[in-house]
Amino acid sequence: MALLKRAWIGYDRLLRTHPVVTPALTTGVLMGVGDVAAQSLEGYGYRTMSFRRTAKVFLLGACAYGPMLNKWYHFLSHRFANQSHRVLKMVAADQLIMAPVSVALYVSAVSALNSGSLAGVARQFDHFPEIMATNYKLWPAVQVLNFTFAPSHLRLLVVNCVTIVWNTYLSWVAHRPRLAAKKKLIKSVPTASGVSLAAVNHDQSALKRDN
Repeated sequence: MALLKRAWIGYDRLLRTHPVVTPALTTGVLMGVGDVAAQSLEGYGYRTMSFRRTAKVFLLGACAYGPMLNKWYHFLSHRFANQSHRVLKMVAADQLIMAPVSVALYVSAVSALNSGSLAGVARQFDHFPEIMATNYKLWPAVQVLNFTFAPSHLRLLVVNCVTIVWNTYLSWVAHRPRLAAKKKLIKSVPTASGVSLAAVNHDQSALKRDN
């Protein structure tokens, strides 16, 4: 317990002394954790997991999401300071403006990193209404509690902790087409055929590398 307390004090000090870099790296790490969890749900083990894919998600969090959301939460704190119904206004702005932007950024960035084509990005946006519907089941309640009780410099950390679960879901949705392709490949190989397991594993490995 004393070790955890010292770790928390040290982290809080880093947030105050390095208010840009610390939240950015924290966001990247926790988004990476979410992607690892998503790959586990997709059936990948430690030996077959794509750490290249996780590295891409980490960079997306550290270079885009972390800095963007850090600035956003500071803006909300100052914009609605000392106003009546401050929390409700902050949640409304967050969910009506930033939520669609952040989801669109994630879908487009992950798709572009994986497929490298505009067609791949466009296909992923078919999932946008589904993701937003799920977003509104979770994040308004989270943000009401966050904006009510968390100090301004810790709000991104609160979001990042919940985002482990959220990004697990986002990563699963973003990579669902490749998971479906993997299952289709396995089903297409008759068990009594002369195709060796090595050939099947080779094709699965190729799908993994594409991620």
